[in-house]
Amino acid sequence: MNLNKKLSFLILLIFIANLNFLLSKNIKIVNEDIENFNFNVFFEDPSENHQIENIILTIGLPSNKPPKITVNPILITENNHFNFNQFYKPIETYAKWERIEKYRDLHIGILIISPTKNLNTNNYAKKLNINIEFEKNLKSNNSVSSTLQSEIYKNKISNWNTAQNWINNNIFKINKKSEDTSIEEGNIDGDWYKIYIDNDGVYKIGIDELNEAGINTQSLNPESIHMFTSLSGGRPIDFSIGSEIPNNLTQISIKINDANDGNFDNQDEIIFYARGARGFENLGENIFYKKNPFSNYNIIWLLIPFDQNLKGKRIERRNEIIDDPVLINYGIGYSFLDNDIINPFENGLNWVDIGINTSKTHLSSISLHHPLKELKSTAYINLMGNSTSNESIFPSHLVEISQTDNENNSLKNLSWVGKTLNSTSIDLNSNLLNDGLNLISFKNISSDQSSKVHVDDIVINYFLSLKWDGEQFNFWSPNNLLSTRFGVESINSDVNIFDITSFNSPIEHEITLSGDTGYFEKQFSNSEKKQFIVFNKNELLKVSELVKIENHNFSNLRNSKLGIDHIIIAPEEFLEPAQNLKNHRKNSFFASIESIYDEFSGGNSNPNAIKIFLKYVKNNWKASSGTTFPLYVLLLGDGDYDYRNITGNSNIKIPTYQSNYISGTSSDDRFTYLDAYTPEFSIGRLPAGTLEEAEIMINKIINYESNPNIGLWRKNLTLIADDFSRPNFGPVELTHTKNSEYISNLIPIFLDIKKLYLEDYPEINDGSQFGVVKPSATKNLFEILNNGTSLINYIGHGSEYQWSQENLLSSSRGDILNIQTNEKLPIWIAGTCSWGKYDLLNTNSMSEELLKSNNNGAIAVISTNGLISFNANRNFLIDLFESFFPNGEVSNLPIGSIYSSIKNGSESSEMFHLLGDPGMKIAIPSNQVEINTINPDSVNSLSKGSFSGFLSNEQPNSGKGFINVKEPFKIINKTYVDDNYEEIITYKIPGEDLFKGKISFDDKKFSGSFIVPKDITINGRGKVSVYLYDQNGWEGLGSNENVVFTPSTSSSIDKNGPLISFSNNGRIVETGDNIYNSNSIYLNLSDPLGINLTNDIGHGIMIWYDDDELNKVNITNRFLYDENSFTSGSVEILLKDIDFGNINISAEAWDNANNLSQKQIFFNFNDGNNLKLSNLFNHPNPFAENTNFGFEINEESNIEIKIFTLSGQLINILDPFDIFYGYSRISWNGKDFYNNEIANGVYIYEITAKSIVSEKIISEIGKLAKYK
Repeated sequence: MNLNKKLSFLILLIFIANLNFLLSKNIKIVNEDIENFNFNVFFEDPSENHQIENIILTIGLPSNKPPKITVNPILITENNHFNFNQFYKPIETYAKWERIEKYRDLHIGILIISPTKNLNTNNYAKKLNINIEFEKNLKSNNSVSSTLQSEIYKNKISNWNTAQNWINNNIFKINKKSEDTSIEEGNIDGDWYKIYIDNDGVYKIGIDELNEAGINTQSLNPESIHMFTSLSGGRPIDFSIGSEIPNNLTQISIKINDANDGNFDNQDEIIFYARGARGFENLGENIFYKKNPFSNYNIIWLLIPFDQNLKGKRIERRNEIIDDPVLINYGIGYSFLDNDIINPFENGLNWVDIGINTSKTHLSSISLHHPLKELKSTAYINLMGNSTSNESIFPSHLVEISQTDNENNSLKNLSWVGKTLNSTSIDLNSNLLNDGLNLISFKNISSDQSSKVHVDDIVINYFLSLKWDGEQFNFWSPNNLLSTRFGVESINSDVNIFDITSFNSPIEHEITLSGDTGYFEKQFSNSEKKQFIVFNKNELLKVSELVKIENHNFSNLRNSKLGIDHIIIAPEEFLEPAQNLKNHRKNSFFASIESIYDEFSGGNSNPNAIKIFLKYVKNNWKASSGTTFPLYVLLLGDGDYDYRNITGNSNIKIPTYQSNYISGTSSDDRFTYLDAYTPEFSIGRLPAGTLEEAEIMINKIINYESNPNIGLWRKNLTLIADDFSRPNFGPVELTHTKNSEYISNLIPIFLDIKKLYLEDYPEINDGSQFGVVKPSATKNLFEILNNGTSLINYIGHGSEYQWSQENLLSSSRGDILNIQTNEKLPIWIAGTCSWGKYDLLNTNSMSEELLKSNNNGAIAVISTNGLISFNANRNFLIDLFESFFPNGEVSNLPIGSIYSSIKNGSESSEMFHLLGDPGMKIAIPSNQVEINTINPDSVNSLSKGSFSGFLSNEQPNSGKGFINVKEPFKIINKTYVDDNYEEIITYKIPGEDLFKGKISFDDKKFSGSFIVPKDITINGRGKVSVYLYDQNGWEGLGSNENVVFTPSTSSSIDKNGPLISFSNNGRIVETGDNIYNSNSIYLNLSDPLGINLTNDIGHGIMIWYDDDELNKVNITNRFLYDENSFTSGSVEILLKDIDFGNINISAEAWDNANNLSQKQIFFNFNDGNNLKLSNLFNHPNPFAENTNFGFEINEESNIEIKIFTLSGQLINILDPFDIFYGYSRISWNGKDFYNNEIANGVYIYEITAKSIVSEKIISEIGKLAKYK
């Protein structure tokens, strides 16, 4: 869905914020203990145009008994106009329990609070005092076993300090075994075979099919054959919240024609009734059509036990004889038409037939079996409204429904509005019904040209004649029968009848033939409905194939496991990367999706199988703490909404879970709604569609944690906000910037924030759909990503493929190629519509592309899978950042715990999802160190300041790190005017770097100095911060804002700019030098006054190529001072995009007194795939006493030099030299083997290099002369 289409829907969503918001920032705790929880609640002032919303809190409880709530209004105001949120719920008592449930190992109550008692009031509670009175004299469990477990609850539970005493970790239930051991978990040893069943019916398997499957029929005892199917018999599995874990399989009664000789011979057959994925079934007194939206087939399991003495379940044969039965020759028939061709919303489970535009007619044909014309027939029809236009949200529909293709046989006109389902029932004209195909006509007669209508499904309930015509048919017993004799016409002794009311236990009824009519009798209880199938035993349905499942059992996952914290669910084809992550995580477990289907949904692909599996895990597996169940679930595999691959474009590796049957969104949270409407596991997904993509994503995560890219980027965060202008929904557009500013205040001061607010950037009209772009903002974003940021957050408009209407980021523009993070992989958070959508068919959203970029792009994404409102966006992001940075610190929890701790089960909450491994640790360091001294505390420009600090006792003794000094922030004021509304928006822009360099610490102490540049213009408080690390993986951050920077008018007597040089692999590069296949060179700068890093216009560190000064590249942000230096440093210049050949590069830099220096060099950039020895010379030549051999080598090599006379006599071998690389000189004293001076004359020298990299050898020969 493009951005334009989303904007049409967004109009509806501007003021929609879902009910459940965790607005914990709006409460203040007064008292908290085991008997009472007392707190004040504050609501926004309605006079300031705030929407009226409920506040939802999660309260920890000692039991499942709802506590007493007492509300005392403290501040009531009057207002004549309220802007109520669409989902706002007024509460007569101001507060009530929405539900009581259990979250993991704690009872919780969801408390909903409102500021008004009803919608028709002028009274508004700005402040309430609420007291919750808990049960008294309850035993405390005191069983919180780990900091990790505590942190998972803490951000969710408002009264955690008390509620932690009510955690109960000691429940360890083993799912009860079924008494029928042949049913439960496949615990019969034997060979298992899968059979795929498309449709309901009676099937057969003969000796040929068994032999083709590799079954040894000669030794097969027919009595030992077993068959099983899923408990739902192929229909959808209903597994609601709080359900008990169902058995996996149920045994099917079968019939074997084996002549009772104990052998399976050529004439023998296995006969069985099986259901497909869709059809009718009895639910009490009613018959319902049910279809499995996840599969086109049902799995039947054939078991050949190793123990041939075991007996399988067989079909019972009955001959009921009843006194004075009522004779009938008809039954009730049900027929359905369900052409699934398109999914109009591109989500949800509902698929429909092709659309019918205005003035168009669509004919649907449905087959009936000998309908009785004299009795009533009814059609139940579902139609789906749609629109031909993205702009038309509520199209008006009017459909004329006719029987047959003759419009004169009109049955009904049906009208409705919107993109919704309309259901109707119509009594058919029985006289027009035919045996076989029957037509129903749908004509769209709406005057609304945007109307489009789809036929969803048609079910016809009719009376049918019990008449055999050569094909299997079903019928149900009519209502209110007791003693009944059924007569079926046109049959012979080959026709059989099964009672299939219980699909897994058919009953064969004996038929009494009289002429060509067969009779059987049946006794019914009141209102009982039975289903029967009539078939010819010689014309049974055939199975397509039997697939043997090697070494199969149904208890790989259905058993207790200990010490598991992390579960990876992936297809078998992703086994290798899944195992790599499992080994990396240590306490991890790999569960293949194939095994989950086999053990929890009878082999059928069904998302509920994952949910049932996780419920089993909750009840039977233990985490490494030993007291609770596992914490993290990673779904490794892409998913979409086309479960049955109707479009031909589906590539489901791990299924999605749709939040609604119609529309909705894919929500992985719902896999974890087990006993509560709240995720009980931290769940994330890596949407890999191929093995290569899975390997890329897993390798990135392992490398991110095991081989971290150390640098200042790990403490950089980037906040991005959309502008005020487009699309203009009024003052609500200001919330992007306002909310970003609110979030910035949640971030600890020792982290560095970059802000990219689109309102600050100029716009350019590019003639595109929306007309305006802001390329300088996009360029700045690319630079931020290139320099490195650990986390990036965007708030604004967007779609699956772009950010902002101005195209800040765009997939279609190829921006993925311009995003180069160089393994400094950020976590991307996007509070916008659909940017995290992972269930698209045959394409990737931008977030997926970032995740699939090899060693680039993103390490994880938190974003939405659909449309999100302004309020829901704000509330989720604020809660998320409070979870990332609790109490001004950095959370040390894995990202899944940070993310899931704020999940509350609301629609807006489950719209956000984590694309990443929930067990992954974030790169932002959580340890803190102290900068205790800055001297002086007020530093003028061009003056030197110093700092010092220390580490705590438990922190490392020595290591390295980085220091940066920031100038004071800038205050920006923007005026927004829209019609009669005007508002001034004020926000802060963080100051630029004044100093950035490397430091070291020893004996738990660090110190250093810096010089303030002349360019500083703001008088105010700056910030000095450090990032420290050691070789064992410890990282810590510290900052101090007690320093004032003051501009000064004084000038320096130093008028010289910095010294500039280039280097490669530790050696200076000058004009004419060679560089071989290197990734980079370094620009080195030094000056007694330090280097200007403020990035003020004209004062940056710049490079350019080939004298093209118009295309200078600013590399200031990548400069670092050398370790513990404030005068010299360097910046890396990457060469990966530079072609081999002669390179002309220029550089300029300014010192802190704004003195400029420039330097230009020419060097040869060569392909280093072959060993090369170049630039040989001998100087002086001729020589008198000593001479030097000069050369350049492109690989680390051992060098040997031999000296020969012109006749070839070897007179000396200079001792082999250690490893050389690049340009080198070796001296010789002019003496032979015997330390005698050689005679005057001409000599030959040979220089030989042997590479220690490739072991290649190369030699070069030259001449030299001795003259003395």
